[in-house]
Amino acid sequence: MIYTYGDVSVTRVDINAETNFYLGNKKKISYFDKPDIQVKWPGRDGAFKCYLIFHDDQSVELMPEMGWFANPTPKRQFYISNRFNVTKGKVDNAAYIHWMDSLRGKFGAIRMVESSPNDDENHRNLDNQSTVKVLKVNLK
Repeated sequence: MIYTYGDVSVTRVDINAETNFYLGNKKKISYFDKPDIQVKWPGRDGAFKCYLIFHDDQSVELMPEMGWFANPTPKRQFYISNRFNVTKGKVDNAAYIHWMDSLRGKFGAIRMVESSPNDDENHRNLDNQSTVKVLKVNLK
């Protein structure tokens, strides 16, 4: 999948219970290409959820909600947020709830992303007026 807002894109590649994110519109991903951000969600009930926040300075902030996120190749333009004091895969609930309440119906340059993209994810983004475009492509 490729998420795009304005001139900035983030490419997503899912491999089993691991999702790799790359800054840019990648047409081909090599086995040797290290992801900019990686999330692992193993286990019987494994899953992840995060928000891609596209900023005016063309940087992208990934705000994790659930899952184990890492920066194998850190970049200033694409980074994992710690705005809610994420520790051990959990967020500060009070701050997170306040943030979500402030965004209700006006995601704009924000896209909620889940481990298994589905109709619920799409509806939530549509209901909250996300303007981030999504292109479904098969990348291997």
